[in-house]
Amino acid sequence: MANFVGGICTSHNGSLMHGWDHQMQDDPVWAPIFKSYEPVQKWIIDKKIDVLFFIFNDHVSNFFFDCYPTFAIGIAAEYEHADEGKGPRNLAIPYGDPEFSRFMTNSLIKDDFDLTVCQKMKLDHGLMGPMPYMSDQPWPVKFVPFCVNVIQHPIPSVKRCWNLGKSIRKAIEAYPEDINVAVVGTGGLSHELQGSGFGRIEIDWDNEFLDKFEYEPETMLDWDVQEFMDRGGSESAETVMWFAMRGAMTKKVRRIHRNYYRGLLTGMAVLLLEDDE
Repeated sequence: MANFVGGICTSHNGSLMHGWDHQMQDDPVWAPIFKSYEPVQKWIIDKKIDVLFFIFNDHVSNFFFDCYPTFAIGIAAEYEHADEGKGPRNLAIPYGDPEFSRFMTNSLIKDDFDLTVCQKMKLDHGLMGPMPYMSDQPWPVKFVPFCVNVIQHPIPSVKRCWNLGKSIRKAIEAYPEDINVAVVGTGGLSHELQGSGFGRIEIDWDNEFLDKFEYEPETMLDWDVQEFMDRGGSESAETVMWFAMRGAMTKKVRRIHRNYYRGLLTGMAVLLLEDDE
């Protein structure tokens, strides 16, 4: 049977591509970001993770505003790197696990999650922004990319993403092969990239959210997405994707690593958890 090992949450933004592609680990602004992912790199290797079930949002690389599926899953053997304006990036090929991906697809659909199933998918900075910081290349893991619409309203609720996480966990543990799987939730934290609030970062709210998310996530399940946007800026609606990771875990968790950094246009957080029940 497959083994659920733990969960990772990370902010993502387009600037992460710039920092990595220009190898800015010695720059004083970027050094804390590179360092914040080192425990995640070690954990992925130490735990012998085989597959990352990676929850992120597509940034108009596969879908457009006239057609944005609520949930979309990739089932390919390998994936393309998206061209986000400067051509495809010079990163290792992201390989998939088609058999596991199809199993997860069938299981989630049986649990009433209607998925768009993609035999091709381009991976943009929602996944490949943080991923190079999380692992050396070639990637030691395979990927199951899972897109959540947090761009075109209405977007799925916190509770919907939480229940998705529960179904993801159930499906992982039902898979008959002996593989180690971790779930990654991305997005947020506070940021606003439009209008008079451009550049908004809410440090106090980000840290309050991290505490609540770790210790009492169920207190936020009935929140409307607008609550997160009011507290953290319009783009912090992405935070709902974190709940798909947290819903896959036990109520009580053990923190392996947590870091918060306010150095870019996004409140940058990295959180690594394991079950503690």
